[in-house]
Amino acid sequence: MTSLQYLWQEYNKWDATSVQIKSQISKWRVILLTLIISSALFSILSHLVATGGISIDISIQKITQQVLSGLSAGSIALAAYFGGKMLSASKEKQWLKARSVAEAFKSETFLYLMKAAPYHRSNPDAVAHQRITDIAKRRKDIQHIALSEQQLQANMPSVDMSFDEYITKRVNDQKDGYYRPKALEYQQKENTAKMTGYFLGTVGAILALLPVINPEFSSYTSIWVAFITTISGALASYFAANRYEYLIVAYQSAADKLELTLTQWGQMKSDTQRRQFVQACEQIIITENNGWMAEFVDTIDDRQGDLPK
Repeated sequence: MTSLQYLWQEYNKWDATSVQIKSQISKWRVILLTLIISSALFSILSHLVATGGISIDISIQKITQQVLSGLSAGSIALAAYFGGKMLSASKEKQWLKARSVAEAFKSETFLYLMKAAPYHRSNPDAVAHQRITDIAKRRKDIQHIALSEQQLQANMPSVDMSFDEYITKRVNDQKDGYYRPKALEYQQKENTAKMTGYFLGTVGAILALLPVINPEFSSYTSIWVAFITTISGALASYFAANRYEYLIVAYQSAADKLELTLTQWGQMKSDTQRRQFVQACEQIIITENNGWMAEFVDTIDDRQGDLPK
């Protein structure tokens, strides 16, 4: 097996592992959000049944109220359990480590292919071996998923990739195929979060004002205001955990830096200058990766620090 094959196989392996862990985290965040909202809704329905706010046959009123109370308590208990087990800090850090390893192997692949530093001198395979060993230290506590030989070799760049192909398949693909589309996607999600927050805040304010207009509403509006407050808090936590605002800025910045670096391509006359250009592009990409990963780690550690000891 060549150094190129090994580097790319490791990238595919850890990229798939990262994607799988991230998918699991995203799925459980949605489940957790659903359980929290369900718990609040069951609690309100239980209160309404108990107080006659919902008309129900007297013979089943008590059992219905008990069932709803049990569902409310069960939902919040499951949310607490899954939040601790499936969305633990260690799980999120495993995802970040897998992503970090994958991106490191991908960057090394292109540096190796283009003979950019540190592969510009003699014996690049010896350099690759040392770099692979260094990257491997980050993955020692993470189990990767198994891939077929075809999956391991998927989309491997050509061993004779030209500098123009590097710009197309690496720089432009990263800039226009990932950074900018992702920034736009996260911007839309951030806007959705803000609009949802504004809507819920408006509804809550209107409900809070109803008893002023008619005091008879006070017995009902207070519980719905509490319900909306719970939803607002749960949604705010959900969107905050995804760090959309930070990622939008990070991705836009990285895309702009790559765009600016590309303006210098026409001035690169020698292979040495072109390899320095490759190194500069890879540095931008790896710096962006390290930046958002460090931000996520800090956020995870802050959440852990807020927990009672």
